[in-house]
Amino acid sequence: MITHRLSFLILATLLCPSLVRGDEVDDYIKVRMEKEHLPGLSLAVLKDGKLVKLKGYGYADLELRVPASPETVFQVGSITKQFTAAAILLLVQEGRINLDDRISNYIDGTPQTWKDITIRNLLTHTSGLPGEGIRTTDKTMFADYTEEEVVKSAMALPLLSPPGSKYSYGNLEYDLLAIIAERVSGKPFGDFLQELIFRPLKMTSSRVNDRRMIVANRARAYLWASGNLQRCEPQVSPTMFIGSGSMISTVADLAKWDAALYSDAILSAASRKAMWTPAHLADGTATDYGFGWVISSTRGHTNVHHNGAMNGFVGNISRFVDDQLTVIVLVNQSGLSNTERIATGVARIYIPTIRPAIQGKQPSQVRVDSAVYTAIAGRYEYWGNFMLTLTPGNGVLLGQLPVGEADDYIPISATSFWQPEEGVQLAVVKNTAGDVTGLRVSQDDGSERTIPRIGPLFSMLSQQADPDPKATQKLEATLQALEHGGKEVEENAMIAPSFKKDFGSGTTDFFGLRSLNYVAVQHVAGSALERHGAKIERITYYHLITDHPSANLLLYLTADCLLADYDIATLFSGLQSCLSTF
Repeated sequence: MITHRLSFLILATLLCPSLVRGDEVDDYIKVRMEKEHLPGLSLAVLKDGKLVKLKGYGYADLELRVPASPETVFQVGSITKQFTAAAILLLVQEGRINLDDRISNYIDGTPQTWKDITIRNLLTHTSGLPGEGIRTTDKTMFADYTEEEVVKSAMALPLLSPPGSKYSYGNLEYDLLAIIAERVSGKPFGDFLQELIFRPLKMTSSRVNDRRMIVANRARAYLWASGNLQRCEPQVSPTMFIGSGSMISTVADLAKWDAALYSDAILSAASRKAMWTPAHLADGTATDYGFGWVISSTRGHTNVHHNGAMNGFVGNISRFVDDQLTVIVLVNQSGLSNTERIATGVARIYIPTIRPAIQGKQPSQVRVDSAVYTAIAGRYEYWGNFMLTLTPGNGVLLGQLPVGEADDYIPISATSFWQPEEGVQLAVVKNTAGDVTGLRVSQDDGSERTIPRIGPLFSMLSQQADPDPKATQKLEATLQALEHGGKEVEENAMIAPSFKKDFGSGTTDFFGLRSLNYVAVQHVAGSALERHGAKIERITYYHLITDHPSANLLLYLTADCLLADYDIATLFSGLQSCLSTF
């Protein structure tokens, strides 16, 4: 099986690092592509700004059987943000913008609520603005928009928090930054990038995307949904995401960008330092975001990175700055691909010290009774508002997070399971009655935390009669309000106030909603489960019926029957996966 091949590959690397073969990267990529059903993948690995690996795998176009190569052109999604940040920093270097300028200096007619928002706030996702500027429906999602329409739409949306008080990742802020860069430079954003970044670095395949343009070596977009690979069409217009996700590029071009970041070729040392310094909130709390880059650490090695996803494409650039190693991964499939994980996995081959640690004696896989898997299977709160689903596999537990494919958790006892690639161990937590109430999660860096069990899998639930059809109808209307965003969310009495703040610009998750089919209810008042700061009294389970493939839905309700959050328990549909942008 592919899953056991991957486990063997990782275990062999951990136990015998001296036996790493020259083609280990190829072996690793092949396994990940099979597990994640990736049509094509392009990879660049750089050491000290110089290429050590540049290769394409699979196909850029399955129908025409065009191989992927380092010159294959992909949409790069939110990797665009680092170029937008660089554009702003170039204007700062020229003395034409100050990071602490108010954005009202550059955008006319801003509402009073925006008066304290600065350029720095936009760069660090601390402005308090909603995540998206355009409120769309399933019929307008693929339309083109002028910048005036984006700005006008954004101004009509409520501010979610005071500027500087909260970090909240989104796209609108970087779209506004691109518009500001245009107004200060007097040039279209794409032309500005060409003149000051792409052309000087000979990034000949990089540009702001135009759906109408014929682009040599452009990859076809694909989607993994409902267990199948399919074309991801139609394409969302880049005019919606001008500064946040509009770029197309290649790994060969992005390698040139990485090399330039070791010098003053584009950005000064002061600009690069500012770009990679975590922002601080008004109360002094540090975030993990700089200017267009996430700043994190992998086993003590600083990793400056960013993911990107748009319309059947996902990518990642990860710079392990302490080791001067960069890994760039671009793929042409959304819905199951996890390029951040792939980039980290490749980096581990080159940097042995960031491989998962083996604590104590090497774990050995054991056989456990199938009843053990059944008892543990269910849903767990892995992080706040981030669900882990465990299901029985073939001699393993399968752990599914919202992004990527399911992981193998190998049994090392009847109550403990180990994931060798990430070095994560799960230990079962039970109450005095012997019921599974949570998991103790041990990371390879030695940290531990206990996560609560949310509830069972849908397959474990017995269909029940709906005890309150009128309440279900109200919840349907509430989900439609969440789709539309804006005043419909503000004025909806069934949405918890803390939850409203995350839906100022709506969500695509409920496009084409037809009905909710009641399944069951679970009372969780004693579990201390919270969502968006609200205590959860019960979880209601529904089958979500839409114009697209249906899904299973968990709705989290407070004691006052207010909706505090939701989880879509399966990949929702081709449309939703295709529209992911981050």
